[in-house]
Amino acid sequence: MRRPIALSLRTAAVAVFLCAAVLAFSQNGPPPSMKGKTAEQTKKNIQVLKGLPAQHVDLVMNYFASSLGVKCGFCHVIDTTGWYMDRDDKPEKKTARRMIQMVMDINAKTFGGRDAVTCYTCHRGATTPANIIPLPLAAHAPQESEQEDAALPTAEQILAKYETALGGADAIAKIKSRKMTGVTVDGQGKESPLEIVIAAPGKYASKTTMREGAVRAIGFDGTSGWMSSPRGLRDLPPDAVEEMKKEATFYPLARLRAQAATMHVTGKDTVNGSQAYCVAAPGTEESELYYFDAATGLLVRQSTRITTMIGTIPEQTDYLDYRTVDGVKVPFAMRSAGVDPRDAGMERFTTIEQNTPVDQSVFAKPAAKK
Repeated sequence: MRRPIALSLRTAAVAVFLCAAVLAFSQNGPPPSMKGKTAEQTKKNIQVLKGLPAQHVDLVMNYFASSLGVKCGFCHVIDTTGWYMDRDDKPEKKTARRMIQMVMDINAKTFGGRDAVTCYTCHRGATTPANIIPLPLAAHAPQESEQEDAALPTAEQILAKYETALGGADAIAKIKSRKMTGVTVDGQGKESPLEIVIAAPGKYASKTTMREGAVRAIGFDGTSGWMSSPRGLRDLPPDAVEEMKKEATFYPLARLRAQAATMHVTGKDTVNGSQAYCVAAPGTEESELYYFDAATGLLVRQSTRITTMIGTIPEQTDYLDYRTVDGVKVPFAMRSAGVDPRDAGMERFTTIEQNTPVDQSVFAKPAAKK
């Protein structure tokens, strides 16, 4: 099961890096890899976020903005002549530094280093945190009983039901290719034509037709990947290649079964109006939560938690409108959300074909234009 490419390539801030890298490539040639570098090694005037991985900088900035309900210009100098992120002209930026340090100190000194407190803990989408309880108080739903928690299925049982719900192991094994056509819809409701091809073993290609006929294409041949846009053609960096390996699978079943020993069922939650079991897959820098519909067994949500020095940052994808194609269930819609409002959107497919011939050239990196 793949996540919408607009969001999944941003996992661990990969897509934000890609967009910046493509721009830098078109202006100055191929940029150096950020892998292993920190914020202060790649940005100017970093005072508080020293040690933050460089690929997390934009992700963390978007998290700050969403926590306070503001845009970049709230703290940074942005005018008609350019973006001057390193300047300290605005008092809001100096206040932000104090608040970031305060949050890190609270977590370090009071909560043993856990990200128990974040910007969002107090701000909740406002620049000024509320300090008075709003009345009338909201009623709280009763918690689930211990008896219900004790009756939760195991991760292995949930994955077995998921496999059956998809159509069974034999039907899944017969799927060797998948072609999808539809639209990608951004947060403002704008639609762009979208084509995706997945082929075994582990190959992926997508083409999005943007405004005025401009095309953004991504390809992965199972080993290396590339990205093409009006700004140029470049190879995908290692972090993005790892994400493409996930994109280039029909379902995450094999990967989840390989993790089953470390996964655990945390309980039930409501997803899009239905009860779902939540299965947690812990990780060092990234952990994932998978929600499986309690009635149908189908995967209905995947939520990623990215660990950073200022808190855990979420991303999620919902899988909707499952239909049967060649004996297996396939979602015809995927809705994504992240801390960057530009991550909000949906992919809707009008046609999905499986086991039809695939032109292998779509995965190969095109020749650079002279």
